[in-house]
Amino acid sequence: MAALAATLKYATSIVATLTIQLVYLFLQKYFVKGALVEAIKG
Repeated sequence: MAALAATLKYATSIVATLTIQLVYLFLQKYFVKGALVEAIKG
């Protein structure tokens, strides 16, 4: 039973990490654009 709990914990962390990475990939152009605008404005 403990092995199942550990497996679920690892699976959950992988799914959460992949979700965050996919969202970042889709929104990366907006992050870069915002960072450039802020860098130019000072």
